[in-house]
Amino acid sequence: MRKHNSRVKHCAQRFRRLTVVGVMAVVILAIGAISVLSRQRSEADRKSQKAAATTMNTKLASQDLHQDGPAAEAQPLTDEEAQKLAGGLKGLVNQSTDGLVETQHADGSVSVNLEDRFQSVTVARVNKDGSISQSCVDNPKAAGAFFGIDPKLIDPTVDRSAKKQVQTSTVRN
Repeated sequence: MRKHNSRVKHCAQRFRRLTVVGVMAVVILAIGAISVLSRQRSEADRKSQKAAATTMNTKLASQDLHQDGPAAEAQPLTDEEAQKLAGGLKGLVNQSTDGLVETQHADGSVSVNLEDRFQSVTVARVNKDGSISQSCVDNPKAAGAFFGIDPKLIDPTVDRSAKKQVQTSTVRN
C-alpha cells in the first residue's frame, strides 16, 4: 500500500509540473502571437497614414514657384491657382454634417462615420520676403484667411461675419 501511495504522489507531482510547463508554454506562445499581430497592424497603419499624407500633399501642392534661383520670390496666386487650392482644401476642412449617419449600437452608444471631415490640416506658404509661414487650419475661414483667398471659394456656405483667428509661425531662411 505504501508503494501505491508513493507512486500516486509521484504521478500527481509530475502531472502538476507538466501542467505548469504547459500553461507557461501557452502563455509564451500567446504573447508572441499578439506581438506579431500588433506589429503587422501598426505597419499597415503606418502605410495607410503615409498614403493619406501623400494624397493630401498632392491635393494641396497647387502653386508652382517661378524660380530662377534659390532665393526666388513666390508669385501671387492667379484666379485659376486660387480655385485649384480651394478645391484641394474643400474636402479636408469640410465641417458639414450633411449626409452623416448616426449608428445606434446594442450597448446604447451612438457612433458617426465622419467620412474624412472635421480634419486639421497643416498648411504652409512662401512669403514675399522668402520666409515660410505655416499654420494648422480646420475650417474654410481659417484656410481662406491664411492663403488670402475668399473662403467662399472653399465652401460657399461660409459666413464672412464671424472671423476665426489663424495662428501662424514664420521661419526665416
